[in-house]
Amino acid sequence: MAGMLDWLSFWNKTAVDNKVHLKNPKSSFAPPEDYSGAQNIIVDADAPHGTAAYARYADDYGLTIASTKQLINTYRSIAEFHEVDDAIQQIVDEAIVEEDNKSSVILNLEHTNFSENIKTKIQDEFDYVLKLYQFRNFGSFLFKKWYVDSRMYIHKIIDNKSKELTELRVVDPVNMQLFREVLKKDEAGNEVFVGYNDFYKYTPDLDFNNSAYTHGSMLGKSPLKLPKEAITYVPSGLVDCTQQKNVIGYLHRAIKVTNQLKMLEDALVIYRLARAPERRVFYVDVGGLPNAKAKQYVNDIMANMKNRIVYDSSTGKIKNTTAAMSMMEDIYLPRRDGSKGTEVSTLPSGQNLGEIEDIEYFNRKLYKAMRLPKSRVTDETKGQVLFGSSISEIDRDELNFTKFIRRLQVKFEPVLLDPLKHQVLVKKIITEAEWKINSEYIKIDFNKDSHIEESKRLESFQSKLGLLRDADEYCGTYISKEYIYKNILEMTEEEIEHERAQIKAEIAAGDIKIDDDGY
Repeated sequence: MAGMLDWLSFWNKTAVDNKVHLKNPKSSFAPPEDYSGAQNIIVDADAPHGTAAYARYADDYGLTIASTKQLINTYRSIAEFHEVDDAIQQIVDEAIVEEDNKSSVILNLEHTNFSENIKTKIQDEFDYVLKLYQFRNFGSFLFKKWYVDSRMYIHKIIDNKSKELTELRVVDPVNMQLFREVLKKDEAGNEVFVGYNDFYKYTPDLDFNNSAYTHGSMLGKSPLKLPKEAITYVPSGLVDCTQQKNVIGYLHRAIKVTNQLKMLEDALVIYRLARAPERRVFYVDVGGLPNAKAKQYVNDIMANMKNRIVYDSSTGKIKNTTAAMSMMEDIYLPRRDGSKGTEVSTLPSGQNLGEIEDIEYFNRKLYKAMRLPKSRVTDETKGQVLFGSSISEIDRDELNFTKFIRRLQVKFEPVLLDPLKHQVLVKKIITEAEWKINSEYIKIDFNKDSHIEESKRLESFQSKLGLLRDADEYCGTYISKEYIYKNILEMTEEEIEHERAQIKAEIAAGDIKIDDDGY
């Protein structure tokens, strides 16, 4: 809580004279475009806080949070469905690869202009951020939560004195919302937009069905306004194109097909339970008995002839019982005088109980909605999935899935880089201007499956050796060695010079023998 209050104190100091700090002082007739899913609020830039201009959004605040909460709870609900959970787990396993003695994420500062000393210090702070997250143990869980909820809010708790991070606490997104105050002015009778200000509102344990909830607040539970610097906000999904501009998750397009598959499976089970057994039909001759006595006569016959065998799962025993007849058991029908008399026949069971093509169709459709390639869907007729013996045999769906995973990893990077930025700035390792200049080159390298990557590397090298053998007879006539180095072996200048020097050294040592042509 001390970290929270410190952030609030910092926020109050920045709001000098109750005026909002303009992030973009340039005027425009169009409001700034936003892809974070923030709820835009148009306010007068000259109006002080607390006026009607700043209170206009109060009535819509509760509806905004309520719709977001409903959306997230829907994603969490379908994520419990086992096919969806299996697809999510495959996505998480591809994005966060955990191996022994190898970190799943590595900070890449190769293309920055920092000195080696600065790079070492930044790397130490990155390791500290991973430690705060306990990323080695909970990295995949963090990624899965971020993917399912379609967003993640992380409260950066800081030390009051040093301002350094002491904890990174994940906040339930159903209670948090990002808002953007879009500031406008009137210039010569025209409305122009001059800047914006982002902030968060947090309300714990909202109950929108409670009558005590009124205009974005509850009795004793008022929303807490937080500055943008206090929260790391990272959306994982896409921005809805409607006026709501909510962040919709990648699970959004799986909602309909998941519900369809669940209903179809339930209907299939009910149908099979009702139609699977064969049932006997008893036509009992009741003669000229009145209806009441005829019904009693049939019931007496049912009670005398019924012998229902029941399996008791709690004791493991089989016992006889004369419980009431169910729809899956025998049927007794009365017959009047002059009919054929008592007759016993068989009512056949369902004839199409083994047809599950519709289930398989919606199952494939669900995996497609989850962006999983067809090769990842288990073939139940064979019991396993067989990938091609060659990496080149991987189809386009698998390549698209790899690109999708990479896009997710790029979106996930701010979860690690935003706390890192805070650390390096408050410890004055670099300035904010230096961070801004190098931010495009500060990357996170995600660990990849070592077996697949090794297979790719060996196959690529084998392919290059085959091309090298084919090009050898043309070397010196149509193509040069330099061309082979750069275009077939794809070596850099440094690698070419290194290999040439190494070959000369091995020739001098007698490890390599050359022929009369110098090869």
